[in-house]
Amino acid sequence: MTTFYTFTKDSDPAGPPIVAVDHEDRVYFYLGNTKLWHHSVNLEIQLDTNHRDWTATKVSSSEAATLIAKVKGMDGRGFGGDFLREYKAQPPEDKRTNAEVGLHAAANDRPFSGGGLPDLLRTLQPGVVRDVARYQSARRNVAHNLAYEINEGTKKSLQGIP
Repeated sequence: MTTFYTFTKDSDPAGPPIVAVDHEDRVYFYLGNTKLWHHSVNLEIQLDTNHRDWTATKVSSSEAATLIAKVKGMDGRGFGGDFLREYKAQPPEDKRTNAEVGLHAAANDRPFSGGGLPDLLRTLQPGVVRDVARYQSARRNVAHNLAYEINEGTKKSLQGIP
């Protein structure tokens, strides 16, 4: 079962929340720089113990989709840069796409633009399959077009990926 959460800091409740998902018994958080969900042992511990300065609140998948659209990228300098490099360097099995956690692509979403999805796909072994985007049935033509571009190798951001 997949459950979405926000984590807010008790000492700064008006601050931006961390958007997280408990998916397949692992907790992932959304990182705006990569547009991917990254595994976090710290959030797993927090969700189980709730002993730190954070409050977890369940949210619906539609609320999570709205929230991640507002998540800004981290500053790559200083401590934030160390954090960012650590999560970008995670192995592919510690990262999930929006589609893999059950979210549909929004009308203005471009899954391969400005994120880490092409890099994630470049690290996969041939034959390994990952879900890259899910669409509502009303957006069937968009889904078919994307699948065609991927299968024909015409998607520019995926050039050179077998």
